[in-house]
Order: sequence, then structure tokens, then C-alpha cells
Amino acid sequence: MNTNTFTSRWRTIRKLKSNFALVVIGCLLVLLAISWRLAIAPALRVVATDIEKTYFYNTTITYYAKPPGQPAPGAEPVPMQVRIERAILALPLDSTPSTATFQVETSLVVKDSLERLWTNTHVYAVDRETGKMVENKKADRGRSGYYLFFPFDTPKGSVPFWSELTGKTYPVKYQKSAVVHNVSTYAFTGKFDNQATSEPPDGYPRSLSGAELKAMLSMPDLPVGDATTVEPSYIASGTVELLVEPRAGSVVRTNGGESVSVAVKGAGGEVIAERPLYELEYSQTNGSVTDAAELAADEVSKIKLQFEYIPLGLLVLGILVFLIGAFAGVKKGHHD
Repeated sequence: MNTNTFTSRWRTIRKLKSNFALVVIGCLLVLLAISWRLAIAPALRVVATDIEKTYFYNTTITYYAKPPGQPAPGAEPVPMQVRIERAILALPLDSTPSTATFQVETSLVVKDSLERLWTNTHVYAVDRETGKMVENKKADRGRSGYYLFFPFDTPKGSVPFWSELTGKTYPVKYQKSAVVHNVSTYAFTGKFDNQATSEPPDGYPRSLSGAELKAMLSMPDLPVGDATTVEPSYIASGTVELLVEPRAGSVVRTNGGESVSVAVKGAGGEVIAERPLYELEYSQTNGSVTDAAELAADEVSKIKLQFEYIPLGLLVLGILVFLIGAFAGVKKGHHD
């Protein structure tokens, strides 16, 4: 179409009000498609505040020294088959457009008797745009790095992963890609060694008497007075294996383990006793992995809707409306 033909057609379209309106609407829809993809969709891609899930982990724990008041594990400790239950509940009333708040209740349960060995509850604050944990007055402590979620568009590299046991992050590194329950994931692994715990492990005291310490460690000859108050040091090591859906940053599977030991210093600062307390290994159950994969797939579907289907639909509709306005009923040389 040469310049004269185009100019003639444009003049004709402008005279036909309905066609002119369709051309304008078509152009606006194309512009909206571009704006949706570049501005609106990224603004809508945030951590959800409607999550309510409980995950289960097959767990083995071996006690070498139990907390005061509990029976000693014996000379040859026997591994116990237990289960970790982890309930994640979004708190929308405590969340904001920029920060999502979650309550996580974790319990260690004996499989046979369903006895709860311990339960703890934490409140986490997460940046809704990045998935990273942030300082927030609603959270029960200051945290950093990633834990409940990984970053959107998770990189094939190293990610700082939070350890509740040590109260700081350690790097988890990309290993490979894997498909789990039809969900594409990245596998990450990480570990930390001989790190001081930020708080005493669940069930173990921050301080105790010399008599309680001797009973807990089964060391009656320990050179500590029975009435002396002792503040032991707890040292932890841990490993983790994660499967993460990278587009939404959803954690699909978490396996790992941890071990904690105790060290006691005498009046002169010398270490007078060291002993392992427990070793724990856990793996997420197949049913829980399936639930997590379904949640991840749902989040990916939402992202595809915002980033692909809606802008593509607007673009196609805009082009179609434009073409109808530009050609339907418009004849070369038409004049009112």
C-alpha cells in the first residue's frame, strides 16, 4: 500500500465513526497488552496470603542425652521412628500489600502412640515481591534469607537459606533440574557444621543445675557442684536437600537432617564435658510432596495467566479489532 492509498484509506476510516472507533480501541488494546506484560503482571506476581497447608515428614531421631526429667536413653541409644508435622498458615489480617505473614507450627510426634515430643510455633514475615524474609514487628524474631519461599525466577546458583536452629543463613547451591509430579524443579543442597544454636534445642534448657546436668549427660562424676547453675553451649550441624519450582519459588520437597551436641565449661573457661544430644533425619512423605507440587503448579498457572495468556489475548483481540476497523466496510475511494 503506497502513501497515497494509505492516506486515502485513513481519511475514509476517520469519516466512518464506527470504523474509527474500532481502530482506536484496537490500538488501545495493543497498548494495554504491552503495559500488562511489562507493568501490571509483575505487580500482580506476589507471595500469596491464602496458603493453609500441613506437610508430613518421616523422621528418625536418636537421643544420646535427653532433657532433664526424661529417662536416659541407655548405653546404646535406639533410633525412634517419629513424624514431623508442619502446618503453614497465612495470616492475611497481619499481612500488607508488601509483606506476607505466616504462622508455622512444627511438632515431633511418635508414630505409634501419637505422643507429641515437642511443638514450636514461629511467625515469619516475607517480602511479597521477592519471597525473602524481612524484619517485621509481626514476626517473632529477626530473620533474613529464604525459607518458606525461594525467589521468583530462582537462579541456578547459590541462595542464602535460613536455619531456625542457628539463627542465620547458610548457602544452598543448585545441583540439577528434575521433574516431580509433572512440575519442573531445581534441586539445591547445603550444609553447615559446628555452629552455635541461637536458642537451646526444643526441650533442652538454657540453664540447669549441676545435678540436672549430671543426670542429663549420665556423668555423675562431672566436676560441677550439684547446686551450681550451669549454662551449657549447644552446637549444631545440618544438611538439607530441596526441590524448588523456580518460576514461583515454591518449595516442593525438603529432606535433611541435623545433629546437636552440648559443651559445658568449668569455672576457668575450660571445656569439662562434651556430648552429642541427638541426631535427626527427615524426608517429606510422598503425599506431602504431591500436595506441595499441586500448590506449585497452581502458582505457576497464575503466573502464566498474568504474564502470557492475558497479554496475548489482549494483543490478539486488539489486532483483530484494529483490522476490522481498518478494512470492514472501507472501500478504496469511498466518500461520504
